[in-house]
Parts: sequence; structure tokens; C-alpha cells
Amino acid sequence: MTKKKIRPLNILVGLLVLGIFLGPLVKLLYMSIKIDGSFGLDNYINLLKMDRTVEAIKNTIIIAISVSILSTVIGLILSIVLVYTDIKYKKFLKILILFPFVSPSYVMTLAFTNLFSVNSGMTRLLNTFGIDSINLFSMGGIVFVMTICNIPIIYTILSNTLRKIPRELEWASRTSGYGVISTLFNVNIRSALPAIFAGFILSFLSTLDNFSVPAFLGIPAGIPVLSTYIYEKAIGIGGTAFGESAALSMILAIIAVIAIYFERKFVNDDINRDSNISEHEPRLLLKGNYKKVVQYATTIGLVMINIVPLVMMVGSSFLPNSSNRFNISGFSLQNYVKLLGNSSIIIAIRNSFVLSVLATGICMIVAVLIAYKKRKSNSMIISIFEKSASMTYAVPGIVLSLGMIFFWTEPVPGFKPKIYGTVTILLIAYITRFMIMMNKGANTAFLAVSDDVEEASRVCSASKTDYWIKIVLPMIYRQLLSSGFLVFTAALTELSLSSMLASAGTKTIGLSIYNLQQSGNYNMAYAFSTVVILLIGIAIIPLSLSKYDLNMEKVNELKDRRNLKEIPTKIRT
Repeated sequence: MTKKKIRPLNILVGLLVLGIFLGPLVKLLYMSIKIDGSFGLDNYINLLKMDRTVEAIKNTIIIAISVSILSTVIGLILSIVLVYTDIKYKKFLKILILFPFVSPSYVMTLAFTNLFSVNSGMTRLLNTFGIDSINLFSMGGIVFVMTICNIPIIYTILSNTLRKIPRELEWASRTSGYGVISTLFNVNIRSALPAIFAGFILSFLSTLDNFSVPAFLGIPAGIPVLSTYIYEKAIGIGGTAFGESAALSMILAIIAVIAIYFERKFVNDDINRDSNISEHEPRLLLKGNYKKVVQYATTIGLVMINIVPLVMMVGSSFLPNSSNRFNISGFSLQNYVKLLGNSSIIIAIRNSFVLSVLATGICMIVAVLIAYKKRKSNSMIISIFEKSASMTYAVPGIVLSLGMIFFWTEPVPGFKPKIYGTVTILLIAYITRFMIMMNKGANTAFLAVSDDVEEASRVCSASKTDYWIKIVLPMIYRQLLSSGFLVFTAALTELSLSSMLASAGTKTIGLSIYNLQQSGNYNMAYAFSTVVILLIGIAIIPLSLSKYDLNMEKVNELKDRRNLKEIPTKIRT
């Protein structure tokens, strides 16, 4: 058996991939143990002696666990209701559940702070019932908003898993004398435990990664978590600021890695191993008023949580900045005129849009090429690429951004590219951060492209260009659009990376909204958030249009043999 030769080009590509993806994390570790020209753990020791560090670690863990438990429980209940019961309007309810998934967490935070502000209609309504105003600038407020943002993660995982649990297991349980509730807990929920735990860990990681909610609610209230504490240290002044912020970043990264370890250790890769068939027929038929109660309670609850705050925020965006009182007669376009007349805001929109398009395009091209090569042979380079891309997505964004600063200041000794504070470093950060999202989508897309298709194209003497344009792309473009949409919206509304990497001339949408909120210009922030929602809505349009294939009518006609004679000969052939 001959050994594969290791080509110098493969070694070079492998080192390049490792450098781009893992170089920032390695440099971050290096900076965390570097002390005045020597190495040691002084940064860690000094930090752990500080009360604020201990408080930040404690707050981070408490918030992450609380959010994960609440979002898992609520997501499980919603999954059972929408997947198993026979209530109406499930498509509408699914959109309501998933809406926070495409809406940036800082927009949801602004919407809720507006809803429960001192002069808001909701606060006055609560006061009439003797209930004090709700203070979101607290630990409870942070947990509440993060839970709302994480519920779609749990629902997405569990709804797919619950549909694939075989009905035969339920029938066997019912035949053995167990009731509906007992069967639900002992069969369905127990079978879905791996997915439930996976969802819990993903929610935990998402909470660790979330910078915007603690920044918007925690910084004004003086509640530190590791992500905001790293930000404070990094922008601070002092000889130990960078070393301590690097050490804090490594602590946060270690917590994330431990969570990933537990997820991989206790969760099987094939969560849905029991069945490959996804059933959409209801399994719990609710009787009488129970169906109405569940349906109305679910609809009203989701509308109140996910729609009403955003509608009130949009309404407040038409009010003068000095007023938070909802009054139709006072509506004006003042805030929007200021937005369009502010050159820095226009630059921020332009920067975010250009960066999102470039990052999505580059990620898509690279991911398609990698997925195609992987289908041929899963080489060591591809394995290194995918594992490296997974690592940069697994660590919190604030950690990666700090590593990018350290690494790209001087990536190799003697070479200083001077890209810090430019759009280039943001583009590199977005590509390394979101590449794995596109890569997974491309791998899934190429499952539909078999080797037989390529062999058939060769037999027909089709060129490589025809093979890709006429065969491959029509088969994979929908999945690519779906993954590309996720990358585009994530890059368009990103905050944690740009909070550290952006400068005065390279501000992004997320950073501009954060600055408006921190300066107390709330109604301008509401107006900008409304613009962001509109931009996301526009981005959804091509994704929605891709679901409609004009040739489906012809396919349906072909399936109906009774109409075969009415179909033109060319189409029939």
C-alpha cells in the first residue's frame, strides 16, 4: 500500500488556514501569559484577586444557566404545542416564534426597554393594577430578554426531533396502559433528551457569546459579565489592560470549550436516529375548549412578547426624542430625517451592507469549493479547514475580536499589515466568524448532488461550465440562499466583533445603534432599529422567492397521468 505524498502546496495551504482561523486565538493565549518580556500566570492571578472579576464570572454563569433553563423549558413546550397538537394557524405561530432569530438581540432589547420605560403605556397600565414598573436594567431583565432571544434556537432543534420520533413507540405505550401525559413524558420527551440537552448547551453558548444585551442593560446598571468586562478592560488605559483583557478572554473561552465538551460527550451525533421520516400530522387531538385555550394562549403570548414591543418601538421612532409618551398627534419623521442627514449613520449602513455582501459572497464561494472537494475526497486540508472554522465560531465574538487585534497587528515577525481600524480587518473577522455557517449549508446542499449526475454530464459531453451552471447550481441554490441569508443577516447586524475592531470611519450598524443608546438618544436608536428590521425584511425577499419554482406546475402535471395527453411533447420528453 503506497503512502500519500504530502505536497508542499498542501502544507502551505494548511498553515495559511491555521494562521487565519486559529492564529488570533493562539496570539490571545500568548498575550494572556506574557508579562514584561517573560511568561507567567500573573494576569490570571491578579484578575482573580479582584472582586469585580469574581462578580463578572459569577454573573456570567448565573445568567447563562438561567437563560438556558428557561429557554429550554419554554422552547420544549412551544415545540410540543406546534408539532403534536391540532391547533390552527401553525405557520403563523412558527413565524412568531422564529422572529427573534432574525431580529438582532439589541433591537429586541431596545424594543423591550421602550415597552417598559417610565412613560410608556404598558407601565401606566401596570400601575393602574398596582404593579410597579418593570426594571429591565437588572439581572432579571438581562435573563428575560436573552431568554426571548434564545427560544427560537431550542424550538428549531426540538421541533425537528419531535417530528421524527416514531408513532409506534407511542402506540406501544398507550397499549401498555399509559395515558397521554405519561406517554408524552416517558416516550416523546425521553426520546428527545439528547436534543434537549444539545439545545440547552447551544443556548448556554449563545448567552456567553451575546454582548449586546449585557452591554445595553448591564453596563448602565453596573452589572458586569465577562463579555462586557473584557470590553471595559480592552478599551481601558494602563500597561496591564491588554494582558488582563486577554486573560479574561481565555477564561470566557475556557467556559465555552467546557460546555462544548459536555455537549459532545453526552449527546450523540445522530439525535434523530430513531426515524428518518418527519411526520407533520398532529398526535394530540385537543377536545372542546382545551383546543381554544391552547391556541389563544399561545397566539396572544407570542404576539405580546415578539410583536407588541417591536410595534411600540416603531411607534416611538416617530416621536420627538424628548418624548416617550405615545401620542399619535405628535408623530413626525424627525428622527428619520436626522438619520438620513447624519453622514456617520449613512457610512455605517454602507459599511455593514458592503461587508455583509462581501463576507457572504466569499464564504459562499469557498464553502461550495470545499464541499465539492470533500465529496471527492475528505483530505487533511479540508478537515483542518472545517475544525478551524468551527473553533472560531464556537468561541464568543468578543474573544475572537480581541484575538484579531493582537494577531493582525503583526501576524508574522517583521510584517505589519496595518489593517486594524480598517474595513479589511472587519471583513476578515466576519469571514472567519461565519464561514462554518456557510460550510455546513454547502455540505448539506451537495448531498443532493450524486456522482452519477457528474458521470451523466460527462457522457453527454457537457463542459465543466455547463455542469456547474445547468446541473449543480439549480440543485443547490436554495440551500445556499438559506445559509447565505443567515450569514448576511448575522454580518449586517453584528456588534460584538465591530465593538472592538471598528474605528471612527468604519462604524457598523450595530455599533452605531449602541452608541445612540449609550448617549441617551433612544428615539433615534428606535428609528435606526426600524430601518434594520426593514433591511432584514428586504433580504428575506430573494429567500422567499426561491421557494417558488415556476416549473413545479409542469412537474405536477407530469405526475398526473390523466393529463398526460394535454402536455406538449417537448415537456413530456
